[in-house]
Amino acid sequence: RFSDAWRHGYLAARDLVQFLHSEHSDRGLIRDRAVTALAKIGSPAIPVLIAALAVADDQTGLGAAAALKELGPAAVPALIDAMSAGNDRVRRWATAALASKENADAALTVLIRVIEREDQPLVVMGAINALRASKNRDAEPALIAARRHQDNLVRMFAKQALEEFDS
Repeated sequence: RFSDAWRHGYLAARDLVQFLHSEHSDRGLIRDRAVTALAKIGSPAIPVLIAALAVADDQTGLGAAAALKELGPAAVPALIDAMSAGNDRVRRWATAALASKENADAALTVLIRVIEREDQPLVVMGAINALRASKNRDAEPALIAARRHQDNLVRMFAKQALEEFDS
């Protein structure tokens, strides 16, 4: 029976993910309700949402990231895998999904590694925002290092995050 419930959730998620697309952004609460419904489905929605991170439509990626963020630590292992295997778009939205205290703490080493090794500014800024949400003191050295990044916005984000740490 468990596999049947999982399968039903997975199939429902596949049908709901279409409502994250930008064509639904002008329809009020449709996208917001889709995000909430996908988060309520739970773990069966995770593979569908991870795949949605790669869709070229930014609204779909943003919606999938929001649903994964709501799923909390249950989604973190899949997000960590996506960070290592995904393209720039997937990594960008995966860092956005990690931007909560619980998620960022669970993925702390990955987020620090992103700041230390990644060149793509949007991905680095997403990691900085996630670490900012965690307020984990172990992230401070990586945020200090990000102040020397080649991109001005990355440096600004790192500075703002460090100001919030008040150290």
